[in-house]
Amino acid sequence: MSGYSKKIRARTYTKVRRAFLQKHRMCQVCHRRHATQVHHVAGRTGPMIFYYRYFMAVCDECHKDIHRNPAWARGEGYLVNMNMDEHREAREKAITWAENAGLI
Repeated sequence: MSGYSKKIRARTYTKVRRAFLQKHRMCQVCHRRHATQVHHVAGRTGPMIFYYRYFMAVCDECHKDIHRNPAWARGEGYLVNMNMDEHREAREKAITWAENAGLI
């Protein structure tokens, strides 16, 4: 990916992230603190980075907890493992959504 493409991708992600956090102001894990980060439940590869269906609004502390305790996070649905077919389907939906939104 060229430097130009990386800059466009970063700017686009910043816009999508900001819009998501404006709609989801409280942490979706603890429900006590303001959300400051977006957690990617199904990963951040390719167009999945833009696909809000797999976003969670989280505070700093809860985001750290998710990544420090992956077994707990999977049990709570904060991390998901997809098989190849599920990942392919999610990726196709993410591409369609991103194209329709004019992101890619």
